[in-house]
Amino acid sequence: MAADKSGSSKKNSAGPSNATSNNEEKTGGQSTRLRTDVVLPQSKVKVIMKSSPEIEVIGGDSVFLITKATELFIDHLTTAAYGTCKGNKSMQYKNLAEVVHKHQNMEFLRDIIPIKIPARLALQEMAKQTHIDNKELME
Repeated sequence: MAADKSGSSKKNSAGPSNATSNNEEKTGGQSTRLRTDVVLPQSKVKVIMKSSPEIEVIGGDSVFLITKATELFIDHLTTAAYGTCKGNKSMQYKNLAEVVHKHQNMEFLRDIIPIKIPARLALQEMAKQTHIDNKELME
């Protein structure tokens, strides 16, 4: 009887390498643990990564790393923007734009997060640019 109990307990308690738990995902014959220490949905990050024509195969580890790096970048950007709030407890678009235009390492976001200006000033700037372009064409 003791042999049966030990034998049956071995059958019921399979090691982590033999069983697929709820926290694992089956991919291509291999099971990989889902990373739960990220907030952004990895499936959406993978879709974005696959939208690039240069990328054909994406490993689970690379999706996790890109997701984690994205979260860290968002945290860095929002923390820096919150630091510019000057006593306000709410962050606004202008705080993000200020950080993006103030720091050299955020230069790649300047077209995406421009500093807002009044329409009147934008129209004046466009008129000046058009005037300069017209002068160049006449010369």
